[in-house]
Amino acid sequence: MMEEVFMTGTLEWRELRNWKINDLKTNFAVILQTYVTTKKKEGCLSDSTVEIYKGINFQFLKYVQDIGHLNFSTVTQKTASGFIPYISNKHPSGMHGVMTALRSFCKFLKETYLTENNLLSAFQTVVAPRRKVIFGFTRDEVDALLNAVDKEAAIGKRDYAILLLTKNTGLRSTDIVNLKFTNIDWKNDEIHIIQRKTNRPLILPLETDVGNAIYDYVLHGRPTSESLYIFLRMRPPFTKLTNHSSSMHSIICKYMNAVGVSQNQVKGKGFTVSFVV
Repeated sequence: MMEEVFMTGTLEWRELRNWKINDLKTNFAVILQTYVTTKKKEGCLSDSTVEIYKGINFQFLKYVQDIGHLNFSTVTQKTASGFIPYISNKHPSGMHGVMTALRSFCKFLKETYLTENNLLSAFQTVVAPRRKVIFGFTRDEVDALLNAVDKEAAIGKRDYAILLLTKNTGLRSTDIVNLKFTNIDWKNDEIHIIQRKTNRPLILPLETDVGNAIYDYVLHGRPTSESLYIFLRMRPPFTKLTNHSSSMHSIICKYMNAVGVSQNQVKGKGFTVSFVV
């Protein structure tokens, strides 16, 4: 940032990207990028799912590279299966998703003739994970959180609309931060979106109190901006909230602290799961 100011005299605000993206050797990096491009072009997976698969298979390629392989001609089923105990330490409760991502990548390798070995056999699907009963906030706690919002302040109008929208619709945080004015059908009181996680269309009722909260925020709290996104940052630059769940988590934690609700209740859970009652 300092170098940018020194060289150009200006500073452009932007999100930081992931570090160490060039750790892979060129041929492995090209394979991974080709896989990502292919999956996005097919359209069978949402962009967010493709990014998750990319992260897992980046680790797989890094593992293969670090143990001395320069390409997939020397990678056997036994070699590939050695990655399982390595990755399981990082994803102890999410191995079903990890195996799915790895199988997707190995299928791509086979279909594109990058390897003659059938590495799919190294990543057999695992049994379905045990179902967990996840407890979120109680109704009284949700009411307390909503009542803690200062609805006279601009940022309060935004936060109240977000929290009420989450409570009444169950939308994921990524769908809320990417909500545009075109997604709301005011005439028919409906919300129309393509879910970011599943890439499937969804129509939800726009209840009166939610619609009023969004309306109040847009007219009396939203910064002046030509952005098509509804919910914006309250400090310059007035761009949309980030896709990271941390941006939504920080909103709810602010009001949890205000009313004395323990943050342990939402530890390890998604924003929406904890808030919907």
